Amino acid sequence: MPLPATAMALALSAAVSLIPAAAGESSGNSRAVQECAWKLSAARLYQELKAEHSPSTTQRQLLAMLDEHGAGAAKFVPQRCQDGGGNGNALGHIGSPAGGSSPSGGSTGGGNSGTSSGSAGATPTGGADGNCPTTAANKLGWGKPNREDAFNDASSIGNWGVYDGAGHAGNGTRSPKAISISDGILTITGTPDGQSGGMAWNPGQKYGRWEGCAQSPPGDPDLHSLFLLWPDAENWPVGGETDFMEISDPARKTVDGFFHYGADNSQESASVDIDATQWHAWAVEWTPQGATYFVDGKEWWNTTNTSILPPGPQHLTIQLDNFGNPGKETTMHVDWVRQYSLDGSTGSNSATKNSSEAGRGNEANNDGGSRGGNGDGDNG
Repeated sequence: MPLPATAMALALSAAVSLIPAAAGESSGNSRAVQECAWKLSAARLYQELKAEHSPSTTQRQLLAMLDEHGAGAAKFVPQRCQDGGGNGNALGHIGSPAGGSSPSGGSTGGGNSGTSSGSAGATPTGGADGNCPTTAANKLGWGKPNREDAFNDASSIGNWGVYDGAGHAGNGTRSPKAISISDGILTITGTPDGQSGGMAWNPGQKYGRWEGCAQSPPGDPDLHSLFLLWPDAENWPVGGETDFMEISDPARKTVDGFFHYGADNSQESASVDIDATQWHAWAVEWTPQGATYFVDGKEWWNTTNTSILPPGPQHLTIQLDNFGNPGKETTMHVDWVRQYSLDGSTGSNSATKNSSEAGRGNEANNDGGSRGGNGDGDNG
């Protein structure tokens, strides 16, 4: 979708801001943080733009600019940046400026994965289910989460990598200003000037369960509410993308799900008719045998085709993504999010344990099929 002139200028400005200055005023660790932040941001934006089927002139210009600086190269983002660069919260997810907190997912949208040392040590409270009393975790006996955020106060944001940079596919900007916490509720607000927002919960885990309690009031069709899993390695599309709640319907009465896989960004998709203006608990379970999406404890999509499962760890992101030219302010609200291990363990090393132990049997069951509904989105 072509961007208006103001959005074009904003997108170009955002892209240029990702390029590091030739003269480094910073030194040591701060300079390394800046380098990682802009490389993560540039790589993610490059991925999103490459996935556009009909890019605008501005998007092609952005892509050329990023390509010139090597953003499409396989080893453009150093491993130390993917691991957090040794600086915890100082490294943002894709789209983060130097020293900032942190995509897109889902929209390939995945999202700028922010790197946040605090998130790994978040202490589960095991508290009440708030606005979503019917959950997959309770119905299916998932046990206690190994990680949880109930957004009880503004300090919760410190557990996340908050996006700060170019918007999805170069549309507007992702800004920390779009995110707020009040009375135990996280709110992300998208505005007609192109501002949107998102946040990433690093590090992730290979295999496990995630669930979030969300509400999306009626809004603009170009602002999509999302819960998704994004690859820790920032190697989309090869690393996969698991969109277990994406809402583009302006009435918020239909919810889509997408499962991205492979170097060509292949997708499985489904949709469910539900009033998402009300609170619902959205969940995904990912095992060596397949993946399943749930809402309020009820399954609505599943695949047992193990050949399309993600190859490595993924982490949760929450995003309100700009897919074009929104005409009105739009919000999404989140009461809580939780992450569970497959074996019910709650220690900080449970994600690593699941990855190494469960992964040994992952190639034994690769002839399954998938089933889904009528979604047709291009989240990349």
